[in-house]
Amino acid sequence: IDVTNYVPAAMSGWTQFIRVANTGALSAPVSAAFVNETTGAVGTSVVVIPSLAAGAVKNLEAADIEAALGAQAKGARPRLRITAPSNGLTVQNMLFTPNGSFTNNSAQQQ
Repeated sequence: IDVTNYVPAAMSGWTQFIRVANTGALSAPVSAAFVNETTGAVGTSVVVIPSLAAGAVKNLEAADIEAALGAQAKGARPRLRITAPSNGLTVQNMLFTPNGSFTNNSAQQQ
């Protein structure tokens, strides 16, 4: 599942949350990789959630993701690819703006 409007942690005042839900029947590790905004090259996939139980949900902040995958520049706009060996996975991209507003930047993806 690709998050097409990822906002790097370096964007001061903006807080991004990636909500990952395992709607499948089994626990599964969840991995993430950046997709280069210019070339489309997919970076190395890294486990960001060691085990997400069936029916469970976990929120990841941009800072958590970049701690695992590497920091992104303030002006970078990579896509974020989320994968898991599960028969059910949904991902939502939520953002708090500098003025405190909350927005769901993308429709739920499956």
